[in-house]
Amino acid sequence: MKELIINLGTDERGAQTFLKLLELGAQPVSVIARYMNVPRPTMYLMLEELKKIGLVQEFERNQMKYFKCIPVQELENLLEAKE
Repeated sequence: MKELIINLGTDERGAQTFLKLLELGAQPVSVIARYMNVPRPTMYLMLEELKKIGLVQEFERNQMKYFKCIPVQELENLLEAKE
């Protein structure tokens, strides 16, 4: 699955972030950063890149930003749109 995500336009770290978020479910940036052992500002940049590609979605809950992966079924649609 990592190769598929990289083919959609991200790098190794972006793919690892997507897979970790897939495992964790919707989380605030601080939690994702802690699990990935990455500074929070860097994680914001990585998540914004994944959001531009269409791999993650952002929403607010209790005045806090959360990120979640798109449903795995939509990966095929993204790949077709890229081609």
